[in-house]
Amino acid sequence: MHFRDKPAPEPRAYPEGTLEGCLREMLREMLREMLREVVREEIAAHRAEPAPEGGGEYVPVHVAAGVVGVDPATIRRWQKSGAIGRYKAGRENRVKLSELHAYLARDARPDESPDVDALARRILADGRLDRRRGG
Repeated sequence: MHFRDKPAPEPRAYPEGTLEGCLREMLREMLREMLREVVREEIAAHRAEPAPEGGGEYVPVHVAAGVVGVDPATIRRWQKSGAIGRYKAGRENRVKLSELHAYLARDARPDESPDVDALARRILADGRLDRRRGG
């Protein structure tokens, strides 16, 4: 409901009881309601904005999960393990996006494959290959 659709608030009696006092009170109430509505709209618009991809911004767990495409429980598990930081804003658990992206960049690196030649030389030196073949 928009503030223009709402009926004007009932005027309160001023000690003087003047028309000017009543108009001032009505104007104050209308301005308060308009301000409340603008603040509500701005908060709703801010919540609807997608989170940026990087930077030092602190975001709620559910937003961080949406940014990287995982379940919020995964983000909390990473925080609990110490892989990423846990930051509190009041009662809300938050994630620093730059830390999250750094963690994912580290985790996305391919594991080093074992040196097959070195492993084969070590096996031959130990004689394991001969024992397995029975000779």
